[in-house]
Amino acid sequence: MEGVIRAAVGEPELIDNLSAEAVLGIEIFVLGQILLESNLTPTELDEFVAEAEQLAAEHLP
Repeated sequence: MEGVIRAAVGEPELIDNLSAEAVLGIEIFVLGQILLESNLTPTELDEFVAEAEQLAAEHLP
């Protein structure tokens, strides 16, 4: 998990030996934990999801 987080902020070589499926699983787990601990209201959660969708759309071909 630490390697995936550090790879996201500039050390991509830390995940060279992980499969894409493993990285995705770790990312989903971390995101889930952050969301659970953030205690967002339904409106805040909707705003978060909308912002995440917009960010993803900007980075997809």
